[in-house]
Amino acid sequence: FLGDEVQLVRPTPASTVKDRKRVAIQPIQFNGSWPFSVAGRAISELKASMHRQQAKVKEEKRLQVGDYVYSMTIKLAEGEYFVRDPFGREELSQTVSFNSRHHRIDVQGFLDENSRAGCTLHIVVEREKTLRMEPSRGEGPFRILTMATNSDWVRLKLGDLLSFNVVLVSTGILGCQQHMDRLRDTLNHWLREEYGNVSGRLMSVRQKRLHECVDKWH
Repeated sequence: FLGDEVQLVRPTPASTVKDRKRVAIQPIQFNGSWPFSVAGRAISELKASMHRQQAKVKEEKRLQVGDYVYSMTIKLAEGEYFVRDPFGREELSQTVSFNSRHHRIDVQGFLDENSRAGCTLHIVVEREKTLRMEPSRGEGPFRILTMATNSDWVRLKLGDLLSFNVVLVSTGILGCQQHMDRLRDTLNHWLREEYGNVSGRLMSVRQKRLHECVDKWH
């Protein structure tokens, strides 16, 4: 059915902690707005300023989309201090830290609360050792990516799709609650002023609005 010219590829199962390695990232300078975004503990986006900072850094030491934040230290500029009051005794410190092994913490909240212009961020990440995709059949140059479940969907990054000729996604994903939540949030962000809150709308209406979003982006 596929022929010799086709290769099928599928996402691999999500990695566990034992499938990741720890990497100390080159210190990152904060100049007023963070050069990356975080979703939970995962790095979800790198801004243009982050790419500029890392241009001459070895690839291994660069922050990468998909890295999991393991520990983080914010060091303030010379002459600036965090004021702590443990046990009723005021203390000054140039740094504040957390380690995910010992603390359950909102990484973005930690950054928002403690970052100041001129500070430096020291971060250790957990990075996957295994690939996010693997061939399942065939070896041809015409590459087809298949996604059967929501777990497959969230496993990949947008850039992963660019190397494929065709992407096949199961319609079963449309009924997944996580997909519906993402769709709702996207539409409310881009089209709320025109159509109001889309919560409670039929899926057919949401899909139509999604096409309008895509048209706006282009």
